[in-house]
Amino acid sequence: MSSFSRTCGLKKGGQRITRIARIDSCYPCYPLAGSSAILKMRFEQFVALRYLKAKRKQAVISVISLISVTGVAAGVAALIVALSLNAGFQREFQSRILQATSHITLFRVGAGPITSYDRLADETSKVAGVVSVNPSIYGQALLQSDLRQQAAILKGIVPRGQAFTQSLPTISEGSVKDFDGGSAVPPIIVGKELAENLGILVGEQVRAIGFGGELSPLGRMPRIQTFRVIAIFHSGLWEYDANWAMIPLSAAQRFLKLGSTQVSSLEYRVTDVYAAQETAERVKEAAGKGYTTNTWIELNRPLFSALRLERLAMFIA
Repeated sequence: MSSFSRTCGLKKGGQRITRIARIDSCYPCYPLAGSSAILKMRFEQFVALRYLKAKRKQAVISVISLISVTGVAAGVAALIVALSLNAGFQREFQSRILQATSHITLFRVGAGPITSYDRLADETSKVAGVVSVNPSIYGQALLQSDLRQQAAILKGIVPRGQAFTQSLPTISEGSVKDFDGGSAVPPIIVGKELAENLGILVGEQVRAIGFGGELSPLGRMPRIQTFRVIAIFHSGLWEYDANWAMIPLSAAQRFLKLGSTQVSSLEYRVTDVYAAQETAERVKEAAGKGYTTNTWIELNRPLFSALRLERLAMFIA
């Protein structure tokens, strides 16, 4: 005899038939001929049918069950949608960061520039996992238009080749074909938010005033250089679009008073962005003493930690 029959206390054949008939009367969808199926029914299935297949006089139970199931389903669906949106936002944000910045940055310990960067780039480009090496120069300046002025970060990049295309975010206005720095007025590419804040358009000129200029009898004179806006970029990240501007590497060297073989840093792109820290250790070892690195993971760790914490809180809630 099945465990169901023992639980119900069925010991004799006549009693067994009577009890099964009562069960069948409660569930007309399961006739007496299917009583063996009822006896073999799983406990979960029996409980579900008990509350979802109630008789007419027990219709209130079915309504309550329907409301309960609908509420649980809606809650689970809302959680799945919220977690999916959070994961999608994190992937999109990460993609934009990787497009706008390098995976690994190598620079000297202290504030000095890297000298003879060509030789160092050749040596470190042989490290396993490195795809490309791009020299770059960073400096701060006050950008001034005819209407407004704002502090910005100037980034000098190689004006042609693969290094140039990898260093550029998406261009929303203008063209970069004249970014080789051959004209008398050097070109500049500014972020979308920065262009709006300065009130400048493609084709107009903007003045860059450098900090810590040369000493003269009248005091320290700031460095001033005029640039022509040839394009406006849009990375999708407000911090970059509102504060960054890009100029040719040679123009950055002249503006910041660096030699032709000096740069601020070397930027690397790697095959596996999630193994950037391991690759950075190999790059630092190949560069030798006096150099250090940071990765896109280290620079954005607080942000991604906050996103993971938010996702965990949503899951718990």
